[in-house]
Parts: sequence; structure tokens; C-alpha cells
Amino acid sequence: MAIQLFAPETYPTKQTEVRAYTVAAFRTAQNSDQLSLVPMRKDVVDFLVKRRALGYWKDKGWLEEGGDGYRLTAAGLVICQSALANQLASHNTSAAEVGYWAHQFCSNQALPRKATFEG
Repeated sequence: MAIQLFAPETYPTKQTEVRAYTVAAFRTAQNSDQLSLVPMRKDVVDFLVKRRALGYWKDKGWLEEGGDGYRLTAAGLVICQSALANQLASHNTSAAEVGYWAHQFCSNQALPRKATFEG
């Protein structure tokens, strides 16, 4: 089954919004409201998240790229969970902000970037 996703032309700039956007992108790629260590589709993640941001996550050891796509590391999962629990020194976010972006990716047809992904 095909899914259609939408994304803004420009990436968010505020730290809390960047983290919310990234967590929402990972949730969308996992097709789940709860992040885990399951693989994420490379094409979906590459569409939603800037290459520079992915490089940052990989450099920090929070994200791995493999033959089946991307996968959060245990440390990356902790970063996402800690950001949602307001436990980081910076880049915290909220469930509402993450939910906002997840909804935008799946439903906002007014966003300029669109792509269809075959199941």
C-alpha cells in the first residue's frame, strides 16, 4: 500500500522545533507513535530529514545506516525519550510539538514537498 507524505521546503530553525520535527520524522518512518529500535525506511527518512541533520545524528552515535535503512541506536532512543520528558540540557520538546509535525507529514497537502512511497 502506498503512503503519501508532505514536508516543508525549509527545515525548522528553533532548537525545540528541530528536535520535534526529527522525532516526528522518525516516528513517521517507523509508522508508530512510540519510537523503538526497529528499522526505518531510508527513502522516508531521507525525504523528511535534511542530510546535515542525519549526519549530526550519525556522528553522535544516535543513528545507524544499514542495508535495511536507518535505525536509532539505544543512545538515540534515549535522546528522543529524554527530549520528550524535558530531561535534556537543551533541545527538549513536547508530545504536542511532535504530534503537530507527525500530522503535518501525513496530512498537510498544502506543504510544498510531496512524495509517495510504495509499501
